[in-house]
Formats: sequence, structure tokens, C-alpha cells
Amino acid sequence: MTHKPEIFADKRYPKHLDMYVFHMSRWISQARDEQETIDRVEFCTREFGGEFTSYAMTMLCIPKLMDMTEDSTEYTDFLKQKKTIH
Repeated sequence: MTHKPEIFADKRYPKHLDMYVFHMSRWISQARDEQETIDRVEFCTREFGGEFTSYAMTMLCIPKLMDMTEDSTEYTDFLKQKKTIH
């Protein structure tokens, strides 16, 4: 990065929706290997702090969490219940 952006500057949105969180998540996800991923996460933490890094890493976990949710009995029970209501 050529300059340090002002993170969490746009007060219209919650912090976890800051555009730099999305950019950093994408940058981390495009690492070539595990070591480069670790290096990028460490850079993010060092330059922008733990809170920002936590939001960026959370964005990377969402697809896995969605898969886990869809496979849960609670979710399938909810879908069955929802179909019977309408």
C-alpha cells in the first residue's frame, strides 16, 4: 500500500462495512500460500490494528459459516417451519 488509508472514516456505515475492510479481506485471500497469508495478516494487524484485522478476517469466514449454518438441524427445521407458515 502506498499510503495508510483513514479506516473507519465514513461514519454513515458500521465499522465492519468499511470499504477498506473489504479491500483488506480480498488482499489477504489472494495470497499465494499459507506463509504469505500469515504475512499479510500480520501486516494488517501492525498497520491498522486488531479491530480492523478482526473485521477483515471475519469477512473471510462468512462462506464457511454459511455452509455450517445450512448443514445444521436448526436451519433445516426453520426452513420446514417457514414452509408450513406460508
